[in-house]
Amino acid sequence: MTKINELIAKGDWTQADIAFLQARKSYIDPKTFKALNLEAGEDEQDDEQDDGVDLGSLKVADLKILAEEQGIDLGEATKKEDIIAVIEAAVEE
Repeated sequence: MTKINELIAKGDWTQADIAFLQARKSYIDPKTFKALNLEAGEDEQDDEQDDGVDLGSLKVADLKILAEEQGIDLGEATKKEDIIAVIEAAVEE
């Protein structure tokens, strides 16, 4: 079972879990995603990345997965704040 499926089955999510699922929206069946009610509210979307993800709430491992999925080369970045900076810079390009 993938981490996505595990989180969906878990049901009692932390903010980091929600951010993880929102970041992988394209991998989740649209009907399932809608039923899970994971859409970020309009106020939240203003403070977050364009895809609705609060990068600070993700773990380093999840940030690395997100970067890989987006084709972002992290170079020598290993610390959370450095990885976030690389991802944010790549998104701004």
